[in-house]
Amino acid sequence: MPEDVGRTGEIEAPVRKRRPPLVTRDQVIEKAYHLVDDEGPQGLSMRRLAGALHVSLPTVYTAIDSREALVERLLDRLVDEIATDLALDAGATDRTHASAEDELLQRGRALLDWARRRPNLTAFLLAEEIGAGVAERAVRAAGEARRASAAALVRGVVGPGAGAVDPVVAVMVVVAEGRAALWLARQKRLAGVGAERWADLGCRNVAFALRALAEAAVSAPD
Repeated sequence: MPEDVGRTGEIEAPVRKRRPPLVTRDQVIEKAYHLVDDEGPQGLSMRRLAGALHVSLPTVYTAIDSREALVERLLDRLVDEIATDLALDAGATDRTHASAEDELLQRGRALLDWARRRPNLTAFLLAEEIGAGVAERAVRAAGEARRASAAALVRGVVGPGAGAVDPVVAVMVVVAEGRAALWLARQKRLAGVGAERWADLGCRNVAFALRALAEAAVSAPD
């Protein structure tokens, strides 16, 4: 007689295979990115997203908690995309003061060029609030080459006090100034100012802000 006859209580139930999710978080973020790229900020509706993914609205929320969480992930992606487009992973690590400001100017031009090519994504950036969390994640996620290049650029702009500039604060300064330049450049009343002037103003403002932060950090009481 087989050993397991009459001892059904000891027989293990078959393991049920877990079904894969109908949609993953990465798929939601990817689809949302393309909707915003195609339609602008108005494309980021959770119902619109569910329809584009061919799933129910509750299914979308199983992949990502909320619209706010989705916006944060999209902002993270855009900050990284712009950093890549501006070639922040490349560059010399021994910049002089003059060459650092020239590089800031080149990146200002590149940012305005990116905005011209991606008007709907630019509109999304201007429509959403960008907080310190985006800057913190950008610093944590940056590769070694990008961190080294950014640190060298700040040293070139700020000088001896560069080490006093918190990298998260530095990212916040650059993001804030970039958004301001993009917003101003899109104003019809200022359309005649020209991209070169916006890039120059952005370069000067970033440099001034970083130096002021370094001075304040050095002179702050312990």
